[in-house]
Amino acid sequence: MNFYGLTSKRNSASKSRVGKRRATSGQRPTEMLKNWYVWIILGLFWAFCITFTKEFQSIYTYRSILLLAVPIVFAALGETVVIISGGFDLSVGVVVSAATAIASVTMGINPVLGMVLVLVFGLAVGAINGLGVVKAKIDSFIMTLGTMFAVNGLALVIRPTPGGYIDPAFSRLMLYTVYDFPITTFILFLAIGVTGVLLLQRKNFGREVFAVGGDKEKARRTGINVDRIEFLAYVISGVSSAIGGLILAGQINTGDAEIGLPYLFNAFVAVVLGGTLAGVGGFLQVIPAVLLMASIRSLIRFLEMSTWYDFVVKGAFLIAVVAIQQRIAKRGS
Repeated sequence: MNFYGLTSKRNSASKSRVGKRRATSGQRPTEMLKNWYVWIILGLFWAFCITFTKEFQSIYTYRSILLLAVPIVFAALGETVVIISGGFDLSVGVVVSAATAIASVTMGINPVLGMVLVLVFGLAVGAINGLGVVKAKIDSFIMTLGTMFAVNGLALVIRPTPGGYIDPAFSRLMLYTVYDFPITTFILFLAIGVTGVLLLQRKNFGREVFAVGGDKEKARRTGINVDRIEFLAYVISGVSSAIGGLILAGQINTGDAEIGLPYLFNAFVAVVLGGTLAGVGGFLQVIPAVLLMASIRSLIRFLEMSTWYDFVVKGAFLIAVVAIQQRIAKRGS
């Protein structure tokens, strides 16, 4: 009997399997690097700081980092959802500021009412942004730029100078520690991290956000309500940023109409470092990027350098990491 054809097919299949295994094994390091590079950068940065600065050898430093990181991570969640959906939100920083201003005025009347009004305000700003983008068809950059100026002005009207009243019990809760470890801060950071990952990676809403950001017309043809997804993205951004501002108000125990302005920059850099673009990315990589932003700020403070160097270093980090991202993408393709 002639087994040549059968033997040839077996040899061909064997070679194919070997080729696939080689290709897969070649891609694994690149995939791992793509998925974990921000965590690696954070680890290397901490190792460097621990080696060369005494401050990073103390638990107080990491307490400070967590305190700085929590408002940023809330603003970054909203920015992540909006950017993945194909838009941009310039108003996250001023919503943080306005939240502290509103809380400092309303908590003196009733603490619960104050917190509710802050959340309603964040929802209203997000809804206005969403309606402007979805219904009025205004470019997201222009729409949220206008909102940024309007909300900033409103915050200054409410709180022209830093001050006001933040409920002491709320502040104690936000700063609650056990053996100098910030329990509330850690729980909030962990909760928003898990929520962000589940929202974008495990839920239908998250899959629809990615689909809309990747190709709106294709998403419409598959039955996704594109307008609803875009609108909800801005609402989530507004509410998430307002919560971040409320937490910040508890941390600083005052209202400040301009304190949130750097949070737009920090949130945006963290989101981009995390590899998030329209239809691409996720929240898992944004989490270490937020910790990196807070760590850089802490290092600059310990070195007694001007606050402006914070922007210089983070801008340089942004350029360097984007260059690394592009290199990884080329190797993976």
